Amino acid sequence: MATRQVTGQVPRQVTGPVPLVEDQPRRRHHTTIPRLLCVVGHASWLVLPIAVIVLARQGYIYFRFDDTLFIDERAQRVVVLLVLIGVFGYLIGWLWWTVAALLNARHKSRYTPWPGIAWAALVVQVGAVFALGIELDDEFARFALVCGVGLTIVGAHFWVLGSLRRAAGAVKAPQDPWSRMIILPIAGFAMGIVASFFLRWVGRPASIGLMVVGYLNSLWYVSSVYSALTSFDRACVGRMSIGQDDHALMHFRFNRG
Repeated sequence: MATRQVTGQVPRQVTGPVPLVEDQPRRRHHTTIPRLLCVVGHASWLVLPIAVIVLARQGYIYFRFDDTLFIDERAQRVVVLLVLIGVFGYLIGWLWWTVAALLNARHKSRYTPWPGIAWAALVVQVGAVFALGIELDDEFARFALVCGVGLTIVGAHFWVLGSLRRAAGAVKAPQDPWSRMIILPIAGFAMGIVASFFLRWVGRPASIGLMVVGYLNSLWYVSSVYSALTSFDRACVGRMSIGQDDHALMHFRFNRG
């Protein structure tokens, strides 16, 4: 009985564009509502100075003869409402969005931070605030404590932003809006210090010009927040490429069946 020898075949190297694999059905965490809350919370701080100007022109806010500020009850309700929207809208939206968005990002890349990173930063910031209750007799030690608390709060916030910026790069989302979210507050703070020093030497038109520049800087920041969150969410929905995560190759082989 004749036998036939089977020779081995050398696998041919595949060239060309990287094949794309449709995502397997996975649970997507909704981010529209928390994203909206976060943006509205930021935008309320832009509405606040406009509301104060309008209320002042209508006579609800004015300075008395003894240079004390008078705020009518109606104006108080408006100001308190905008402040509450700014604080709680941003806080709830930001904490909710970071968890949902980073859980979605894990479907696209393994190089993403822990979804609870914003909550961890909040715990650190709250702990730093409680540290201000420590009683210190030395004035220099008290000053150092206040500076340390401030640096801790600011550092925790920028640590979260930096981690999200790296996550945006991992899921192929634009990183420029996240960079602006880091740079613009620093630029606004520095501009505020310079403006507070020169306001006493410049006239009213120059003072108004500096305030307009600061307001535009804040407006650019809110726009960057919207762009960063929206582009991140869009990048977490779509198709994966081979090698983008650990399971993409298995999905490709299974689909070839």
